[in-house]
Amino acid sequence: MARIIVCAVANSWYANAQSGHQAGVGIIVSVTDENGVPYTSLEQRNFHVQLNFDPAGPLEAKVWDFLEYKKTFPQHSLSGVYMFAVAGVNSWWSAFATYTCVIAVEKDHNQGQTILTFRIPAS
Repeated sequence: MARIIVCAVANSWYANAQSGHQAGVGIIVSVTDENGVPYTSLEQRNFHVQLNFDPAGPLEAKVWDFLEYKKTFPQHSLSGVYMFAVAGVNSWWSAFATYTCVIAVEKDHNQGQTILTFRIPAS
């Protein structure tokens, strides 16, 4: 089993606290092996996402709009970069909370994970 290097950032371009549970947070993820070689052709099923609402704990996460940048924008993208939207199922965003997102990636028994925090703007 080899280690997968996973780096991620959140961008709230999909959501604000007024949007409710239909809006998601955009997550951009870079996935490489230990030598920096990009993992390509990963699918949504290779990504496991856990969303936490502090201090309430884990929420069931809904993931959609999954894409691999190199396949969607081949002329302008680096390999190994993915984007998807995430939101808590049956939950509302709060401008007063800090959210934590754990992202694990698994491919051919190799695995890695990262954690990030974000806040949702009030408007």
